[in-house]
Amino acid sequence: MTQQDRSAVFKSFRESTAGVLMCTDVASRGLDMPKVRWIVQFNAACTAADYVHRVGRTARVNAAGSAIAFLAPAEAQYIQMLEQHQITLKEVTMQKVLKNLLLPQNNTSYKQVGHTVEEAATSLQIKVEKLLLSDQDLHEMAKRAYISFVRSYASYPKEVREMFSFKALHLGHYAKSMGLRDAPSALGASAAFKAKKEIKEKHERKEKRRKIQVMNQRSGKLPKTASISEFDSGLEGIPKIRKKKIKERR
Repeated sequence: MTQQDRSAVFKSFRESTAGVLMCTDVASRGLDMPKVRWIVQFNAACTAADYVHRVGRTARVNAAGSAIAFLAPAEAQYIQMLEQHQITLKEVTMQKVLKNLLLPQNNTSYKQVGHTVEEAATSLQIKVEKLLLSDQDLHEMAKRAYISFVRSYASYPKEVREMFSFKALHLGHYAKSMGLRDAPSALGASAAFKAKKEIKEKHERKEKRRKIQVMNQRSGKLPKTASISEFDSGLEGIPKIRKKKIKERR
């Protein structure tokens, strides 16, 4: 988004009586949003400080506010990290959240919703998948969102990768959560992650070579290429091969 579009969206959200603002960590600092009631985090913040800044967008000037963070089972260490910084969270089980699906919605009968939480969740999942299948543009948006999520998750700093391990992700489940029936390999997420990984490894190799060169320069040890002029042939240092004289017998 351009700065002009971003400002217009923020202004519209700030002046509305009710609404949802989808944003990144850019919005967690410096923005004045006094009437925000809920902060919903689908991706966890990297540090405790970032978490505090995020949830700090609500409950401002003695007003009430709440915050919730969605965590996968493999991300449980994140809770312990926050507790080390005197931040205590209260668990809300997914079962409790999904119970709300049993409540009849507008134009939906109890029979259509289902009798159990599993039936209600399955019914909602099928509706979302059918919606994406019937709308190609929406399907493409879901694919881009999925690939963006995979790239974002793979870019967590090395310091927190134990908590947010890419290898622990079940890519198929995350694709399903976005209403996609396609296999992760068909969505291009694996290729995107592989390309990102290759670029990162290439950068790390380049940085390693640079550090070695700096150390050699400090110790006075320069590689051969550093001491050769651009006008030199580069052959001066190669020892000459002596030709053995063959004595002719008379």
